[in-house]
Amino acid sequence: MLTHNVFGPANEKHTMSTTLSEEMPDARFQAKTKAPSSHKGPFEFDGVRIVQELEGEHENYFILSSSMDKTVRLWHISRHECLCCFQHIDFVTSIAFHPRDDRYFLSGSLDGKLRLWNIPDKKVALWNELDGHSKLITAVSFCQNGRIAVVGSYDGRCVLYLTEQLRYSTQIHVRSTRGKNAKGRKITSVEPMPGEDKILVTSNDSRIRLYDIRDLSLSCKYKGYVNTSSQIKASFSTRGTGHDNHERYTSLSPNDIMIANTLSCDSHDGKYIISGSENQLIYIWRTSHDVSKLTSVRRDRNDFWESIKGECASFNIKTQFGKFIFI
Repeated sequence: MLTHNVFGPANEKHTMSTTLSEEMPDARFQAKTKAPSSHKGPFEFDGVRIVQELEGEHENYFILSSSMDKTVRLWHISRHECLCCFQHIDFVTSIAFHPRDDRYFLSGSLDGKLRLWNIPDKKVALWNELDGHSKLITAVSFCQNGRIAVVGSYDGRCVLYLTEQLRYSTQIHVRSTRGKNAKGRKITSVEPMPGEDKILVTSNDSRIRLYDIRDLSLSCKYKGYVNTSSQIKASFSTRGTGHDNHERYTSLSPNDIMIANTLSCDSHDGKYIISGSENQLIYIWRTSHDVSKLTSVRRDRNDFWESIKGECASFNIKTQFGKFIFI
C-alpha cells in the first residue's frame, strides 16, 4: 500500500530520470515489428498494434501508449524502442500520468480494474474494481492535482477514488434528467479543468459536461458536436479559431498522427474547449460568456460554438508537450 506521503508534499513534484531507458530494458518485448501505417507520424512505435490512447509527461518527455494488445508501453521521444511494457489481461482503454509524480500512472481496462502502476518497480502499487452492472472502464484521469482518481464507465458513470489508497469516494451519473439522454451513455474522456475543482466529461450522447466535484453539480453542458459511437475526447485549450489556426486544423491527414506546431499551449487556462466530431468538424466553445447580456440563455447550457471543417471522419485532439496532437 502507498503511504500518505508517497507523492510528497502537494507543492513538490517527483520525476523520472531520463536515464530510465537504460535502467528498464524488458527482454520479453525486444522483438521489433513496424507499427501499422495508419499510426505512422513523427514517431513509429515499434511493437504496437492499435494505439488506444497516448499520454504525455511534459517535463522529461516520456509518453505512455495503451493498446488493444492488452499492454501499456513507456516511451521516450528520443528513442524508437519502448522502455518498458506493462501487461494487462484485457484491452487497456485509458491511461494517465500522475500530475505530481510521473513515477506513477493510472490504467483503466475492460476487465473493470483501475490500476495505479509504479513505473520504477514495474508493478501495480494499488488497484480497485469498478462496481455496478457494467464494469467496463472507458476513461481515467486525475483531478485536484492528483488527489482524486476519476474513472469513466461504459454505462455513463464517473466514479471518484481517493488516490492515496485508491479508495472509493463517490460517483456522478452523467446523463440528462429527461428525454433520450436520460439513460447514461459511454464516457469517452475525463479531463480536469485547469485551476478549478471541475472535470470535463465527454460521452456518447453528443454532450460535453462540466461538473464541480466539490458538490457534484453540473456547471455547464456543451452541445453541437456529434459523438454517438466514437472515443472522442474534448480538451481544454488556450486558443480559439482565428484564420491561422483554421488553416492548421483543416490540414489534417485522415490516417496520420499530426502535430500542429503553430498552436502552442504552454499553459492551459481553460478559456476554450475543443473537440473532434463524427461529422468531420472541429468544434470550439468558450467556457465563459457574459450571460447578463443574454437574458434568455440558461447559465448551465452552452449552445454557442464555432466549427471548422476537417478531412477526417472523426478524430481526437490532445495536447502534449505544449502542442496539439490530432489522432
